[in-house]
Order: sequence, then structure tokens, then C-alpha cells
Amino acid sequence: MDSFLYPLHCELEKLAKGITSLDLHSKELFLLHVFLILVFGDMPAIAKVMRMKGHNGFCPCRFCEILGVRCPPGNVYYVPLARFNGEEPYDANTLQKRTHKQFLDQAEEVINAPTSAEEDRLSMKYGIKGVPLLSLTGTLTLPLSFPLDYMHLIFENLTPNLVAHYSGNFKGLDAGTEDYIIPAHIWSEICEVGAASGDTIPSQFGARVPNLEKDRSHMTAEAWAFWVMYVGPIVLRNRFTKPRYYAHFMKLVCLIHLCLSYNVKASDVDTIRVGFQEWVTEYEK
Repeated sequence: MDSFLYPLHCELEKLAKGITSLDLHSKELFLLHVFLILVFGDMPAIAKVMRMKGHNGFCPCRFCEILGVRCPPGNVYYVPLARFNGEEPYDANTLQKRTHKQFLDQAEEVINAPTSAEEDRLSMKYGIKGVPLLSLTGTLTLPLSFPLDYMHLIFENLTPNLVAHYSGNFKGLDAGTEDYIIPAHIWSEICEVGAASGDTIPSQFGARVPNLEKDRSHMTAEAWAFWVMYVGPIVLRNRFTKPRYYAHFMKLVCLIHLCLSYNVKASDVDTIRVGFQEWVTEYEK
């Protein structure tokens, strides 16, 4: 990835020093400075840009040091707050955060490892494969300059996974000791009602939501967003065997609405932070 980013890096260096530009209003030349301050992308793309192992690694998170657990018989790591075999669970409010200096120190340790075996061990331990080229850009801070992509995180990942849970189609897992799976015939009715809602919803709200059961492959991020924010709260009401499942879903809906508000107060940021911490903890229970 760095070989493709190198031309960008060279251009960013020139832009930071300044390039002569014309002010069309005053008809005068001035020195224009441009600085890169944020880098966006989905998780696999950002993992490449940051030279990290990625979301399936043992230490996958670019913001904190939570460690993954492997679900046998597969080789994929998951990162629940809960721990097993007598280990203490993680507290979402006190997760150890990565810092810019720590990230670069660990990256240097990986690339300076004396053997390939030691390099692989350190890379797995830290979740870092090397020093990212963009770290040489003085305006970027690891990892804070690489924020999470809300569209993929919430509307292309979390919401479809919840729907898979509710319909009993999540990676071959059952509900365990819980009872949140909606019976097939009721789920079919929910999907039909949701699709039919497009008949009475103005097009200004967005594209028509397809039938989740029959045409799920047609769901876009926009469709998932509209479904979870406006359709889901109606069609899922009184459909679960226990009210707490619906209440848990509605907590997420409220948090999404708050995140997408045009005006967000400082107190709202705290509400969002604590709200998602509580929501994830309840989800795991």
C-alpha cells in the first residue's frame, strides 16, 4: 500500500510547505498551504494504510489494546468484552488506549526484529506490521487521525448482523440460553410489511426498502439506515418474546439518531459514549 501512497506523501510535503496560488478576488499571488488531518476508509482499507493486521487479528483494534479470542474450530479472532477461562472481563470504559508514540515504538520494534519468527510474534502481539508511510506526515496522529467509518460500522455491519440474529441466521449460531430469535412465519410477515411500507412513504426519505427476506442482497447502506431508524422500530414492536430485546434495539436506534443529529452538544457526546458502552455490554449478556 505504501508504494501507492508515496506519490501522495510527496505531494502532501509540497503542499505543507506551500505552493504559489492566485487569489482571483484580489488578483494577487499568495502562498497556499494544505494539510491532511483525517483519513477515512473501511476497516480493511485503514488496516492497510496503518500497516496493521486488521480486524481479524489477535490485537485488532486501532484505538485500544483489547485482545481477541478464537472461536474453535475456526481461525478467526473475536473481541468480546467478556473473557473466558477465569480471566477478568474488559471494562468498556477503561480500555487501554493506543498512543501515537506507543504505536510508532511498537512498529519500530517489529521491523527491527532480529529474526522473521520474532517479527511475526511481535506483529501478532501488537497487531502492527510496520511503520505506516503516512505517519511521516506531521499533521496526522496515530490512531486519532483515522476515525471509524460510521456507514460501514453501523449500517453495513452492525445492523445486518442484528437482523441476522433476530432471524436466526447469524453464522450458524442459535440463541443459546436466550430467546431473541423471531419465528420464521412472523419474520416473513415483518419483511413483507417493511417492504410494503414504501407504498406510503414519500420518496424524499430515500430509496424504497426491499424485502429483507427475499431481496436482502439489494440492501444498501442507505436502505439499512432507513430501516433501522424508521421501519425497524415499527415492525419489530411486540414481535419479540421478551420486551427487553425490543428495548435493547430501541436503545441503539436512539443512539443512531443522536449520532446523526445536526446539532450535537458536548453532553450528547458523553451520552453517546456511555450509551454504546452499555449497549455492547447488554448485547453480550
